[in-house]
Amino acid sequence: MQALSHLAPEDRELLSALMDALTNFRNQLRQNSNMIFSQKIAPLVDLSDRLRSQAELTIPTFVVCTDALYFGKYTKLDPARLAADQPHKVRIYYEVENFSSQFNDSSKDYETKLDEQLVLYTESSGLPVWSSAKRNMPDTSHRRRRDFFVAEEIALPRTLTIGRYLLKVTVEDQQARRIAENTVPIEIVAQ
Repeated sequence: MQALSHLAPEDRELLSALMDALTNFRNQLRQNSNMIFSQKIAPLVDLSDRLRSQAELTIPTFVVCTDALYFGKYTKLDPARLAADQPHKVRIYYEVENFSSQFNDSSKDYETKLDEQLVLYTESSGLPVWSSAKRNMPDTSHRRRRDFFVAEEIALPRTLTIGRYLLKVTVEDQQARRIAENTVPIEIVAQ
């Protein structure tokens, strides 16, 4: 550890996590060399989870879609064009990566606590024309969650004028205190 003292704190943490995982991997092999492969690599998978929880929160996928069945399975509406003077029920789908999923001793489950906010901006002026209420999305699971997606229908105002808009989603990880954003273009066109 003295050799690492000159490194930045986040680099020391990264190397420390790597050394812990390798030590645990070696110790498991010494205890039982006949383990099945998934048991052998468990410390390395844990390392991946540990590093992911410290990485930047991201929303790599954000689309307007016609349907979303499950994680990674959606039908993208491209381009996202909506007719003017019509009710605008819009289905959106997005994925969140590098979120925190922490074990709760009392419930014996892993908890993920994310908040969502949607805002629609005009593309030309950047002014907000609609926003959703901030929504809390708690999630519990018996196993640590590695995938997280949201598929929901939102109602945009019927009064939107013809033009281009940007729909922005903001997700906040309440446990890790991180925020991620992404946008998707939407166009209101004449009928």
